[in-house]
Amino acid sequence: MDLIIRNGTVVTPEGPRPADIGIEDGTIVSVGSQSDARASDVVDASGCYVFPGGIDPHVHFELPTGKAVSSDSFVTGSEAALCGGTTSFLDFALFDRDRSLEDRLRERRRAADGRTSADYGFHMELGAVDIERLGEIRNMANAGQRSFKTYMAFDNREVEVGENELRRFAEVLADSGGLLMVHAEEGGEVRRLQEELNAHGNLAPVHHPRARPAEIEARAIDIVLGTAKSTGAEVYVVHVSSRVGLERIREWRAKGVRVRAETCPHYLLLTEDVYAQEHGVQFLANPPLKKLEDMEALWEGIRDGTIDTVATDHCPFARSVKMRYRDNFLQAPKGLPGVETRLPVMFSEGVVRRGLPVERLAELLSGNPARIFGLSPAKGRVAVGGDADLVVFDPRREITISATDLHMNTDFNPLEGRMVQGWPAQVFLRGRRVYHNGVFLGCDADGRYLG
Repeated sequence: MDLIIRNGTVVTPEGPRPADIGIEDGTIVSVGSQSDARASDVVDASGCYVFPGGIDPHVHFELPTGKAVSSDSFVTGSEAALCGGTTSFLDFALFDRDRSLEDRLRERRRAADGRTSADYGFHMELGAVDIERLGEIRNMANAGQRSFKTYMAFDNREVEVGENELRRFAEVLADSGGLLMVHAEEGGEVRRLQEELNAHGNLAPVHHPRARPAEIEARAIDIVLGTAKSTGAEVYVVHVSSRVGLERIREWRAKGVRVRAETCPHYLLLTEDVYAQEHGVQFLANPPLKKLEDMEALWEGIRDGTIDTVATDHCPFARSVKMRYRDNFLQAPKGLPGVETRLPVMFSEGVVRRGLPVERLAELLSGNPARIFGLSPAKGRVAVGGDADLVVFDPRREITISATDLHMNTDFNPLEGRMVQGWPAQVFLRGRRVYHNGVFLGCDADGRYLG
């Protein structure tokens, strides 16, 4: 064999179990005792978990926002992902009203090909004006494009979709087997609340949650899932942030609607109280952080299976960029970093502090994203025949998070100073060691397109 990982505790869907992993030509060829086997490279994983490589289905590398481009490129973002135990990521083929869907995907691939060290794919962004491209949507879905992202709240009306566009997109995707991804906030109400806050001069970051309260997430979820029920479409709701939004998803799922729910680490670890800090502008994201009761409800959704994935919505900016808009939250670019810290913070907070089973964590970060987005059986599991995307994870190592010590290209981290228990020791992408105890060992051309 090329590689054997010995003496680790392998995290499988059935639970953790002691096993050795044999790897040839980037593929797992055996999971079990390898006491008599030989390999050119042997890794001793004693005392460590061996997780399937993480899949982050929601990142924004090199995203132009109108104010600034997100600070992680495909080069730096994919490197940071690997160093945190994420071996595959899904970004977005960006909306452009003047380009066909195929051209949008081609353009985004040109930006990423040969510049990513992790494996990667793209969701297709749709805007309201793409109601004229229903044939293209159908053709792309029939050709294998799995996921199509829409925004119910957006500052560009050519992008923001209403009920009519949602229904038409849902009808096409239900017929062709595509997945409708939705940013679920009620756009018209967001605009009304923002105009009201602006008229009264309430533009400090502390007012951001007032412009996008939990109720507008819940109402938007009702709209899109009502559409899903009548059309038969499958829906993936991104970055669910509130208790009431999660309750709506439970209710519609009980009615037979095919809906998947995603949340993010920042909604599980932070509350809206941070907006009152001196540098509260740094924490701005859409949807906003919510209250403690929302955080606890999301953890319950993780425990009971309502939430299917934990993605990062990784979209970082330098401190100086957001500080330009510290007196006007409406103008500030929104987004937070997280692609490198997802596994450690979820292990520390979920497994160590809250007793979440490690197999449930692997399901949230790897197994479910692989199944939902058509990447299994090659990705998302430690099993014979799968890609040898593996994370040797040391549950004993304690790290204090600091932006200066991480590989993400930003000088701000929302979890700065937080101590976490557990950190990747080694990461393998298709059997190749790409990270070892703080040192990135991959290269920009390692990543493969997952189309």
